[in-house]
Order: sequence, then structure tokens, then C-alpha cells
Amino acid sequence: MRGDITEPRILRNQSILISGSQIAEIGENISVPQGTEKIDANGKVIIPGLVNSHTHLAMNLLKGFADDIKLQEWLEEKIWPFESKMTPEDIEFGARLGALEAVSSGTTTLNTMYHHSDREAKALADIGLRAVIGHVCFSWRKDDDYRATQQVINEFHGSYNDRIRCSIDPHTAYTVDYDFLRQLIDLKHEYQEKFENAPFIHTHAAETKYETQQIRDFLKDQNYKSHIDSSIQYLHDCGILREACVAHGVWLSEKDIQIIKEDDARIASCPISNLKLSSGIAPVDKLVKTGVTVGFGTDGCSSNNVLDMFETTKIGSLLQKVHAGFNSQAVPAYQALWLSTRGSAKTIHWDDSIGALEIGNKADIILVDFKAPHLIPTWDEISHLVYATKGSDVSDVIIDGELVYQNKKFVNIDFEQFYDEANEYIQKLDDRVNN
Repeated sequence: MRGDITEPRILRNQSILISGSQIAEIGENISVPQGTEKIDANGKVIIPGLVNSHTHLAMNLLKGFADDIKLQEWLEEKIWPFESKMTPEDIEFGARLGALEAVSSGTTTLNTMYHHSDREAKALADIGLRAVIGHVCFSWRKDDDYRATQQVINEFHGSYNDRIRCSIDPHTAYTVDYDFLRQLIDLKHEYQEKFENAPFIHTHAAETKYETQQIRDFLKDQNYKSHIDSSIQYLHDCGILREACVAHGVWLSEKDIQIIKEDDARIASCPISNLKLSSGIAPVDKLVKTGVTVGFGTDGCSSNNVLDMFETTKIGSLLQKVHAGFNSQAVPAYQALWLSTRGSAKTIHWDDSIGALEIGNKADIILVDFKAPHLIPTWDEISHLVYATKGSDVSDVIIDGELVYQNKKFVNIDFEQFYDEANEYIQKLDDRVNN
């Protein structure tokens, strides 16, 4: 599958030649060098690896821990108390668990924000996943978070053959004060002079109806004196919105959308998480038609429960058909799939080499097995990829030219052994957290 947001391209009976980490050739009659490993894709559909534009990978350890409550109660009474007892080892283990889930359901790149992101980087590198990592920053520990952000960028940005990049991650405008936001902007500018593909800002904004008031309350005792009309306008005034990856973007006014477009900010829409936490529905259709870059993301498994980007893509499309004026043509299948591949790659500033099957791009490729009852008959492959395919239909995954998942089995991981280790580890975590 190739093409853009308005013109999908399906190539039939083609072969893809991979050389090193890149796609070298696509065509019907490719000359294959002797000794090249061949993968039989008969009955399968080959697409770019899915790109998860926003998640918190290590939160896989909190999957199913706190369900069916609203965002602030969920955060303040359940998630943050649990996280306060997590160790760096817990975070590395949770990230490893999440990376395995992501790979096995067709995600080849993800954008994760969390604590001890250096430990997430190590887990991701071990599995072979491509990722942007960021250490989440809060005002109440700003000195530590600033240093941790510097350390993780200096150590990991561009590491592992450029499979791991970094971002600068203020949590939200109601947990990071104005002065700290400005400090993080200065840090971004500093790295822009150092790196060609410099770390970008990754944050949450416009997630709930009450967020603007939360920011006003948060800033009452600070030096910020201007009136705040919305979280987006505040972030723009701070200067932090420029080219930022903004998770959620649910509650947006027309003015907000124009500001986002002018600042070339990108929206990482997380439809399932927003539904589960009753936060609302992002205006994805309107954003796309306005020319805003949008990608889909799962958010963390504590507010979604799975990292299945196929599920996210389907729900992301279907919601817009109701939200955008009961219009069945809003975010059609080909557009939804684009938002989970090239769109998400643009959202995390990586579309120059991933998100599409093109010669010269990174060989991040997945094979979806269509030999399944729920995928027969196949009148339209793209329709099936969005409305019928499940993450479990992925049979093979190639990342950076390396086969990491083959015939629904991990190439370099003994999953049966890992499963036993995981159950033992989680039992010990439960004893520690709840006692």
C-alpha cells in the first residue's frame, strides 16, 4: 500500500526488496541477489508498519487496574499513587511487555512519554521497536525532570541506528508552570542547533471540557497575569505549541484549530482512551479538512487496555461519522489507515523515512494474513484493513530491515519463558504495591 491521504495506491503481485535497513526496490520482476532470505506473502497484504503517535508504554503494568472512572479521579486517586511505588525496574519490564504487544499487533513505531524513559529505551531497543521516548516533566520536581530530560536526550537521541529518538515532554499546562514551560522551550532550541532531527515538544492538551479552568486555577499563585481563553491559546502564548505533538485535542474551538494550524502543531488523537475516560471526541475530520496534521494513538494501556492500532484506527474512523454531522463519508477507510501510518509519522516528525512503502524509506513493514474467516470475501483490502482486521491478524513484522516477528512468533524472544516470568513479576509487584 502506498499513496497519500486522498489517493491510496494498492499494488498487486509485487515484491519488495530490502537492503540493509531500507526498501531498495518495489516491482513485479525484481532481481534478487543470491542468498537473500525470502518471505512468502501469498494470501497476505503488505502495508507500512503502524505508527502509534501517543502512548505511555510502561503503563502496560496498570492494564485493567483502574477502569470506569473519570480522568481526574483516575489520575489522582488511582494512577499516580500506583506509579509512585513503581521502580525503574518495573518501568523497564512494563515497557518490554508493551513493546511485545505493540509488535505482535503490527506497530513498528511508537511515541511514548513516561518516567525513567531511559529504561523504556533499553526495553524498546532489546525488542527492536522504533520509538520516540520522552521523560515526563512536572513542576513539583522540575529540577530532577529537567536533568532527566537532558540525560535521556544526550544518551539516546539517534541511538540504535536511529531507531530511538527523543522528545521534550511537559505533562500538561496544569501540571507544568509557565516558567518551566519556557525553560523547556529554551532546551528545545538548544537541541535544534545540535541535532538535524531535533527533539520536539510532546504534551497533553484540550483533553477535557474543564481543562482551561484547571489551568487558571493552577496559575493563580504564579506570575502569569494574562487571561486564559483555552489551553491551546495558552500554550501558543507560551511559545510551546510550535511544531508540538499534542495528545488528544478533544475540546477545540475554531480559533484553537486555526492556532494549531498556524503553529504547525500536530494532534495525536486517542479515540478509545477519550471514550473510556468520557473525555469526548476529537474533531479529527474538521482538523484534517483544515490542513492540520493528525495521527492516531492508543494512549497508555491503563486508559485503553490494549495497544492494538487496528482497533484504534477503526474506532477513530467510525466516531467521526457521527461526530462530524452524521456524515458516513467522514474519515473514510483509506484516510483512517493513512492517519495510522503516514499521518502518525508526520505527527512525530518522522515522515521523511517511515509511514509509507517507498524506495529509500526505512524497511518498517507488516504482513497481514487475510486467510481468515472474518476477512473473506475480500472486495476491498483497505476496507478490511480498517473495518475488519484485528491486531492478531498480523503474521510478520519487519523493523529497520530486521525480521522481529515471523509466522506470529517472536524471532528473538522465547515468549513462553517470558510469559512465566511476567506472571511471577506481576505477583511480586502486586504484593509490593498493595501492601
